[in-house]
Amino acid sequence: MLRLMSYLAPSIPAEFFELAAKAISNEAGIEVDLQFEQRISGPLPGDVNPFGTGAVDVGFVCSPTFRWLADDLSRYVFEIPLPTGVRALLKENEAGRSEGEAATSSSTGGQKR
Repeated sequence: MLRLMSYLAPSIPAEFFELAAKAISNEAGIEVDLQFEQRISGPLPGDVNPFGTGAVDVGFVCSPTFRWLADDLSRYVFEIPLPTGVRALLKENEAGRSEGEAATSSSTGGQKR
């Protein structure tokens, strides 16, 4: 199981992280556990490091946390930039899902399968 942790990111909707977790699970063929930490934007110096302890495998963190983690665990920490247009991506995904659901609904006489 791959353990993901999204830290406080008020400008990025939770659906983005859920979509990322689903894509990782589908493409890698593994179970993914996604957790949210809404109180802080990532562990800071002096905090228990969930990546160092093995409690979390992948984290979505802010830049100060990334810099600290890169210094602390430089062999294991690397940056993957967040794409711009997150909300547009989510709207496109939702539109595709709605169209697929409508097609499924109409082909089954209005009942979802």
